[in-house]
Amino acid sequence: PQCHSGVIYNTPNEFVRAIDLQQSQAAEGGAWAQFMKAKFLMAGIAGSTVPTLSPEAAIPRLELASEQDFAPAQCQLGHMYRKGFRLGFDPSGEESKALAPQTFYQKAANNGHVVARYNLGMLLYDLANETKEDRNDAVQHFQLVAEDGFPPAQFNLAVMHQSGKGIVGS
Repeated sequence: PQCHSGVIYNTPNEFVRAIDLQQSQAAEGGAWAQFMKAKFLMAGIAGSTVPTLSPEAAIPRLELASEQDFAPAQCQLGHMYRKGFRLGFDPSGEESKALAPQTFYQKAANNGHVVARYNLGMLLYDLANETKEDRNDAVQHFQLVAEDGFPPAQFNLAVMHQSGKGIVGS
């Protein structure tokens, strides 16, 4: 589709044209185009209009792509919610604020997104440290991602094994 051809432009004029193509595809509701439009908004690139950095404006685009089970958008939403952006998610109560990133990381992980599963492991590890609970859930996510060959997860598992944190039976 048009949106995929938009990523091959190299000159500034072609780049603006690529963004315009992305916008037309995003208007049609395609998950990839919604995701790319969100990435452009987060980077402050708005096509032929005046560029503005707008992570908040990206969230509705990411939510539309997420509803189509587009794992990169789900992972990005998890990251944004973890960093404090909470538009579009019910912000009532601290529990739901804590669950927002976990919810989206889990959706993306269920859709095979390796980085989302790693991020979910990191989130669960951090939550376990805050609550003094066991880290077994985090370890399970790290193990799955490490088996897929993701170096940060392999490193975290090695550190956890060395320190005895979160290892069943330690």
